[in-house]
Amino acid sequence: MSSIETVLPYLKKLFDTQRLVFWHDADGYYASELDSVGLSDVAVLHIDNNEFGIKRQILRKCPEQRFLIYRQGEVPADRDNLLLDLELAYGIFTADRSALLRQELGLTNNDTMITIAEHEEFFQAKDRMRRLKDLVDPADSPEQLQAKMCAALFKQKEYSLMELTRTLLIENAQGSNEKYALLEKYGLANFHWVGAKKIYGYDSTQPSIDDFILWLFRKAATDFRDGTTRLRNAELDFMSFRNDRRSSKAMHVLAKRAETDLNIAERTADADLSELVSCDLYDAVEKKIVQTMAYRVAERTITPREVADIVQARKTGFWFDEYKENYTAISAASQLLALIAAGDFTADSFDTALAKYQDTWFKIDQLYRQFHRSARVASVGGAITGLRDEVDNYYVNRYLFELGMQWQKHVDSRVSNGLCVRVKTT
Repeated sequence: MSSIETVLPYLKKLFDTQRLVFWHDADGYYASELDSVGLSDVAVLHIDNNEFGIKRQILRKCPEQRFLIYRQGEVPADRDNLLLDLELAYGIFTADRSALLRQELGLTNNDTMITIAEHEEFFQAKDRMRRLKDLVDPADSPEQLQAKMCAALFKQKEYSLMELTRTLLIENAQGSNEKYALLEKYGLANFHWVGAKKIYGYDSTQPSIDDFILWLFRKAATDFRDGTTRLRNAELDFMSFRNDRRSSKAMHVLAKRAETDLNIAERTADADLSELVSCDLYDAVEKKIVQTMAYRVAERTITPREVADIVQARKTGFWFDEYKENYTAISAASQLLALIAAGDFTADSFDTALAKYQDTWFKIDQLYRQFHRSARVASVGGAITGLRDEVDNYYVNRYLFELGMQWQKHVDSRVSNGLCVRVKTT
């Protein structure tokens, strides 16, 4: 392919919308091929101290003809350029690679020329160019253009730092960093980290996705406070990563990895429950809360109200769904033990005992069933097993035994008085 043929598509595109095209070719690189440019119905005019003649021809003699006006060498200063008015009206075409790409993308911001020149390899693939064209706006700044180049590499439409970061986190959770490798390959990794520093506050001499993830979880553990500075953008995006269904599963994976790298289980081994409940970042912390609550309920060192408040607060946490049955079992056990401890299972008549059961005592059986239903599927088996033993012991010895004694007393009374109890069978 000759050099002029690489330029031809750009010239044709210009002539689709305008009658005159002014081409500046300072080095005269295309001069020898210009007469064979291959544009039908387009006349080629060479600028050679003939500006007035050119103006007369294109404006008076042939006002309908399409012209390619070619200038070789240096462009005169504006005050000496007799074609300046027309060049301003129609624009200047140049065969510089960056200029052609900027023109193809429809960009009007001259500052994007440097960005294009610095990432020339990016623009060599037609599929990337096609995806990028769907994203760019004419007035895009170099930063906006680079963000959209990243999105084009990731094959997505979203190009905010939050969405680009979400993509990288999801991929990292899957054990891959291929998309980040693309940023490095096409010279966009530094742009990404500059943005992460400016918007999130992440600053590292050797930035990487793994390091960024650990930094993110460290900052989350301190409510995104960096000294006196609140890293609000990082906090908001972190919440989006956690709560959005697109990335929630990946964040669970990353949180478990971070808790291992940060030794969370070891660091919270001796923590008090009041210290633990303020954190919902890590699976190890959630498990520790469940264990501690189960032990304290069994030991009667926490009230049902306190249990209810903690469980209610955990419902909006990151790990609640995975430990829901544990919390249900603990809540049921706490209420059941409290009801039995405060219960008076005496009754002066059969009817009184029946009324008390219908009013209050039935709740103990209900809670007992709720506890065992959830305890069977609870994930923190060891803690729940100890609680189960305490619940069963208290339920049998402090409730069933006492209740049985009361029922038996009134049944015996009815039998001795010649009354019978009819039991309906099916």
